[in-house]
Amino acid sequence: MNTCKLTKFKSVDSCGRFFSSFFLCTLEDDIHPTVEQWGTIYSTLLSNDKFCEDLACYMAMYQPAIYTGLFAPLWNLINSELLQLRDNRVRYLSLTKATLSMIQTRLAGVGNLVRAQVIDTEVVKFVTVVDQTLNKMIVDISTLTQTEIAKSVKPDDIVITTASMQPLAEDIQELFALFESCDTWVDSRTTEIMNEGIINNAKEKAKAALVAKKKAEKEFDEFCMKKVRKMREERRNRKHAEMVGEALRVNHELKRILRSGAIGILNPALGVITFVVSVVYDRATDKKDREVLVGQLKDELEIVEEKIQMAERNGDEKARIELIRFRQKLQREYERIQRMRWDASTRAKMNR
Repeated sequence: MNTCKLTKFKSVDSCGRFFSSFFLCTLEDDIHPTVEQWGTIYSTLLSNDKFCEDLACYMAMYQPAIYTGLFAPLWNLINSELLQLRDNRVRYLSLTKATLSMIQTRLAGVGNLVRAQVIDTEVVKFVTVVDQTLNKMIVDISTLTQTEIAKSVKPDDIVITTASMQPLAEDIQELFALFESCDTWVDSRTTEIMNEGIINNAKEKAKAALVAKKKAEKEFDEFCMKKVRKMREERRNRKHAEMVGEALRVNHELKRILRSGAIGILNPALGVITFVVSVVYDRATDKKDREVLVGQLKDELEIVEEKIQMAERNGDEKARIELIRFRQKLQREYERIQRMRWDASTRAKMNR
């Protein structure tokens, strides 16, 4: 931790050493943290308001000659640790993506402080390259995650029907595409909301950005929920066999999104889960299909449990509270179907 303390700008060398440790993930004294330990380091530092203010000053005053290798040692370490894993690879990638997303989000906040006070192109370039590098790492992690999920799919886990062999309907494909573009959608809408007013004070601008982001996230949820409600209404008169097949395909995609998606999709995701649960709860659903769909609901609960643990490790209290609320809603749906309480003993029993 001492190695990563922000330099006092005493010399170019000291600035260079800080850049090497913080942005190139290269520590002195032969120290080699794990990916999890790097997450703890960044979370601790970037949770400190004074550190973030100093970091904004640092980025405004010092820019490297070249940007090659930003966070490259961390990326190499991620791939190295992944290669050594035989089990729980998807879980590892999900945890790693959460760590990278946390770093990107908090550094984006620092970048906003810098942009509010400095208009120099080199300074803006520094902020932009850092953000784009982390974003590419997150996209690459998502790709690796999808590859691992595809490898782990077992044909026996899916009930094969004529309906389940068909592709997802266009409106559902559009809905899941929205889920996956959640961050981009919210960021672009946040910018639009911010541009609606003129704010001169940097501190006020930071507060306004937070309010704008919350408003954009709410608008995203409401926009998606309208699509979910329309989807459910349009399917009321369809044959039940088709509904079961579609529910299986929808749940498969939903689990994939929950593994790698953002916090902002929780509300509409619950709407989709409610749609799937309505198929499970229908009297026309046979026992085998019901067991598969309930098993998938159990998987979703386990995924949320993992995300809660990630949020706790990252110190993200807002995400932890939202995930706990989401888990409670999922538990109520599970209990309604199974007529049994979901708790630690239930999880242990179901996992045997």
